Amino acid sequence: MRVRDIPQRADTRQVGIVRHRYAGESTLTIDTLASIVDSRTEDVVDRARSTLNQWNSNLFWRPATTRPLLVTGSVVMSGVDSESNGAAADARTMVGTAGVSWQYTPTLALRSNVSATQIDASTGTSLATFGRVGLNYSPLDMPIGRVSYRHAVSADLGHRTDGRTDLSVVETAGTLSHGISYSKPFEGGSASAMATQMLTTLRNGAGLADSRLTHSASVDWSVAGITSFGSLRLLASDTHRIEPEQSSFQLVNLQAAGRYQITRLAGWQGSLTVQSTHSDSPGATTPWVTSTSASIVYRHERLFGVPLLRYTSELRVLSDELAQSTRDGFSLDHRARWLWSNRLDYIVGRLQFSVRGSVGEVDGRGQALVFFMVRRYFSQLPQ
Repeated sequence: MRVRDIPQRADTRQVGIVRHRYAGESTLTIDTLASIVDSRTEDVVDRARSTLNQWNSNLFWRPATTRPLLVTGSVVMSGVDSESNGAAADARTMVGTAGVSWQYTPTLALRSNVSATQIDASTGTSLATFGRVGLNYSPLDMPIGRVSYRHAVSADLGHRTDGRTDLSVVETAGTLSHGISYSKPFEGGSASAMATQMLTTLRNGAGLADSRLTHSASVDWSVAGITSFGSLRLLASDTHRIEPEQSSFQLVNLQAAGRYQITRLAGWQGSLTVQSTHSDSPGATTPWVTSTSASIVYRHERLFGVPLLRYTSELRVLSDELAQSTRDGFSLDHRARWLWSNRLDYIVGRLQFSVRGSVGEVDGRGQALVFFMVRRYFSQLPQ
């Protein structure tokens, strides 16, 4: 007799998204997105349901002024309703931000921004605000022989409040940086190197003091042809936290990217990133932890010679290490995952039809996805 497994858990999720983009003038853009996610979980032990509603709108305005000016604003409203075993809970959050950036001179930029966050939950209502003004001074590069020297300074003055803790403090922040750079072009490409030193500090009226000193160096190399492109970048940085307690963080990052155009309508592109980090703090020193990611993509803008029929195939592989504390120190846990996705897009008039299929593996567990979408454009069609 064959016994079939009875499912112990069922997960369902319904997602609805509405997006509107206004760009009637070249200087003003308003992007609005509304979404609702209804998630339900049922198993042999309990039943749970949660609904997430979110609405956000972003504004970007670049008025035609003599000196470059950028005005930004955003509003985010979200609500969460959850229920588990007859117990219900809900929360509402509203966040509003506004900012102004003004390039007063080619070397001096002024900025200001404010934000407010209100949270309504079963425990009560709280309001947190933050506002600041600041400047950034960055003179033009100074040539010294075959290298260029640059330096910059920035400062901010702000005020922060939090109704939950009755916090009301003044904050000050500053950054000093300088460095040298070298660039050498050659036939079909270029090579460059840079070394910088940066000191950042943050203080407020509640006794917070945070100062950090960072040294970094990078080397870049790139070549370009009519049908191909390749680049390589190596970056190393060392950050030391001076106060309130001494600690350090080191990072080494290697990035490689390439592109090859087979025909005018088809081509390959790929990328590889390898990063290793290490930290040292009082009472804990973690070993070097390495993560790797690679991807390769094939695109065809007119599959089988059919106009507006686009095909994309992408293979992505990720691998990382997780440092876990043990009685004798740290142990490294290796994790790997991969995903191969294929997508077809076809445009008829102002309708876009998309079909996507993907297979992959995450921590030894296989997964598969088939996705179909119909989109109606009311303004500019995708390029």
